[in-house]
Amino acid sequence: MRARALVVSALGLILLALLYVIAIPSLARRIPETLEDVATAHLQERGLDWLQVRAEGRDLLLRGQAPSSEAQKTARNLLSVMPGIRRLIDNMQLRAVSPYRMSFEWQSDRLTLSGYMPDMASLQDLRTQLSRATATLEQDIRVASGSPEGWSEAVAWLATAIPELVEARAQLLDQRLVVTGLTASTASRDRFITELQALKQSGYQVDAEVIANVTPYTLKLTKNATGLKIDGYVPDAASRRRMSDLLTVNDAKQPVQLLLREADGAPDGWMDWVMMVVDALPLLIDVQAEFEDRHLRLHGSMASTAQRDRFLAGLRLYEQRGYTLDLDLTAADADALRCQQDFDALLRSPILFATGGAQIGPASDLLLQSLAETALSCPDVRISIIGHTDNRGGAEANLRLSRERAEAVALRLIASGIDDSRISTSGRGSERPIANNDTAEGQAKNRRIEFLVEFDRLEVE
Repeated sequence: MRARALVVSALGLILLALLYVIAIPSLARRIPETLEDVATAHLQERGLDWLQVRAEGRDLLLRGQAPSSEAQKTARNLLSVMPGIRRLIDNMQLRAVSPYRMSFEWQSDRLTLSGYMPDMASLQDLRTQLSRATATLEQDIRVASGSPEGWSEAVAWLATAIPELVEARAQLLDQRLVVTGLTASTASRDRFITELQALKQSGYQVDAEVIANVTPYTLKLTKNATGLKIDGYVPDAASRRRMSDLLTVNDAKQPVQLLLREADGAPDGWMDWVMMVVDALPLLIDVQAEFEDRHLRLHGSMASTAQRDRFLAGLRLYEQRGYTLDLDLTAADADALRCQQDFDALLRSPILFATGGAQIGPASDLLLQSLAETALSCPDVRISIIGHTDNRGGAEANLRLSRERAEAVALRLIASGIDDSRISTSGRGSERPIANNDTAEGQAKNRRIEFLVEFDRLEVE
C-alpha cells in the first residue's frame, strides 16, 4: 500500500510540472496583449486614438503624432497610472501645424496673444519676457512643431514692439505678417516701420498699415491748490518745449505735472488756442479745461471781472474758425462782493451781547447760524471780524471788549464748521462810530460787529 501511494504522488508531481511548462508561456504572451487592449480602450474613450501602443513585457511603447503638447501630456498622464505597467517608452512626436500662426491684439493697455511656439524652452522665454510688461496680459500659446525659421525671434520682437503703438492687431501666419495699428506720431510710426525691415530681411513677408493719427485730439488741464496737471497731446517736440518753457516762467512756485504725448491730428490753430489758456494760468483759479478736437469745456474763475472779460474775448475769436466753447468762468471779485453783500444784509440786525460782556445772547442764535451758512457758501474768501463799541466807558476797556466780542463771534463760526484759517479778528473800541454817540439810538448803532471779506486766493496767485 505504501509503495502504491508513493507512485500516485510521483505521478501527480509529474502532471503538475507538465501543466506549468505548458501554461506559463501562454500566460506570458497574454500579459502584453492585455496591457495593449486596456491601454487602447482607455485612449479611445478619451479621444486619443491618434496614439498607438505596443507592450514589450510590462513596458509600454508609445508612438504617434500628437496634435499638441497638451494632448501629448494628457496621453502620458493617462497611461502612467494604469496598473501593471512598469515603464512608458515615449516615442510620440508633435504633429506639424499648418499654417503656423501667432496673433497679437493691443488695446486699452491689454495685450492678447494666441498661437504656437516650437518648444517649451522658447515658450518659457516668451512668458518670462511678457511677465516683465506693465500691461495686462492674456495668452493662449501652445507648443507645436512646424514653425518657420526665426519664428521665436519674430514673436519675441513683436510682443515688445506692438505695445509701443497706441493700438494694434497683428497676425503672423507662417512667414507672412499682417499688421494694422495706430501710432501717436509720425516719428513713432516711421520707427516701427523701419524696425519691420529686419523681419523682411529674415525672409518674412510684411503687410503693414500703420496710421499716425489721434482722434479725438485731446488735452486736459487742471489747476487747483495742490498744483497744475496737463495731460494730452501736442503736435510735436517744439510744442512740448513751448508749453514747458512758458509754465516754468509763469508757475515756477507751483508743482507742475506734464503728461504730454506727441501726435498728429491736431486741428488747424489748435496749439495757439491751447496756449492762450496756458498763458492765462497765473490769472486762473481752480480751473479745469478740456480740449477735444475743436471744442473747449472750461470751468473756473479769475481774479477780476476785467481780466475775465478780456480772456473770454480772446477765446471767442476762435469761434470764427469753427471752434466751439462751453465756458463757466466766474470773477473772484464778483464772488467776494456777493458774500460781502450777504453779510451786510444779515448784520442789519445786530448781534446781541450781555451788557458790558462778550457773551452772545440766545436771541442771536439764528443770526449766527445764517452768518455761518453764508461763510460756508463762500469757501474762497477770508473773513475779518471786527468789533466796535459806543463811547461809554474807558478807551482801553472798550478796546478789550470789542476784541473779545469779535473773538466770541469767530468761535461760533468755527464751531459751525468754518476753517479757522479763514477767519481773523480785531477790535476797534469806540474809535470808528457810524452814528452820533450823543443819543441812545446812535450808541446802539455803534455797538456792532462788522464782517469784511477779501478773496483768499489773490495772495496765493
